Amino acid sequence: MRQVSAKWAPAIASSHRVLATVYALRTGSVDRIVPILAGQITYDASAVGQRRVTLTVPLIDDNGFDWDPAGDPLHPLAAYGQELMIFAGVVYSDNVSREEVSQGSYLITGTDVDEQAGTVTVQAADLMERWIACRVLNNPYDGFGPGWMFKEVLERLAYPDLVVNPGYRKITAIDSSAMTDRALRGNIEIVQAGGQDRVPILQKLCEAWPAQMAIDDLGTLVFRPPVLKPATTPVARITAGAADSTLITRGVRQQRARAYNGVYVSGMDPKTGTRRAYGFAERSTGALAVSGPYGYVPRWFSSTLIYTDAQAKATAESMLARGLLYTRTEEVTCVPNPALELYDTVQVTSPRGGTFKGLVVAIVLPLTSAGGPMQLTVTTDATEE
Repeated sequence: MRQVSAKWAPAIASSHRVLATVYALRTGSVDRIVPILAGQITYDASAVGQRRVTLTVPLIDDNGFDWDPAGDPLHPLAAYGQELMIFAGVVYSDNVSREEVSQGSYLITGTDVDEQAGTVTVQAADLMERWIACRVLNNPYDGFGPGWMFKEVLERLAYPDLVVNPGYRKITAIDSSAMTDRALRGNIEIVQAGGQDRVPILQKLCEAWPAQMAIDDLGTLVFRPPVLKPATTPVARITAGAADSTLITRGVRQQRARAYNGVYVSGMDPKTGTRRAYGFAERSTGALAVSGPYGYVPRWFSSTLIYTDAQAKATAESMLARGLLYTRTEEVTCVPNPALELYDTVQVTSPRGGTFKGLVVAIVLPLTSAGGPMQLTVTTDATEE
């Protein structure tokens, strides 16, 4: 959960005004504040780029500024590298005090002008878009093999040509300080002629480490240990039927399609193609036991980065925990709380549904009062309850 003052939670649970500020950035500097008529940010933990934003902007604002970027590559809303930096928060009951928290930076990907309605619709995505778009320019290393450290590979991948080259900027800043560094113990092949997508390389590193990657509020690609189950203490309680109610509706969904109960991991020799390491993880008890009526629902994974049986088993256990995380999911409609983040632990309570604790894996956050409530997707391994 983003850091907020002690006044925040009581304000969320009482009558308050929604506040959002959108800055247009060009060449890293604030160009101007963007007036918005409507907007929302969508967070999705299952996506490569986890954040997307849609804004509706007046075609001509009160100061007479034209927000149509057509024909002007330097316009604040043009899709030529311009970014949006977004803050959201609340105005406190005195109608003067306010508090905002960052929702991150977004690369503008497109605009749509409606002259009849007098609006401009802006689409933008988090800065993972830069990693997706920037394919590997060339390969001076023929790939990365044993002897390279995970953090060294990440540092090289942050540059367009895999070389720490002052002629190129980093795609984005990276931060792997939360991870314990170690040697690859395997090979990552990269196409010699260049042009390879670098995101699958990052994903292979994450599977073998294991790590979880995402762009944070500062625009940095951050690597952290995977979050595989809710914390003991929730960061927020969303309730109904009380004076400080913040819950509007909730719905429970169970999906067999997303849950699996066995993972089998192979470490492959990149030269011979033979298996050199093997490990597995299975749910042996409870409703999803492989020996029970649920049956075998397996997943397989192989990687040249996996060198030992112990590493293969650890990878299998991490992947199994992620598969079991979605055995029970709730769709929660509640009062907007911009301080909540993906993988926060929240507790939802209502008279009919009782109490449910899980991880937030999706958020739809409105940026104006007219946008209505916030939508959360909360999930957990129900077979452990």
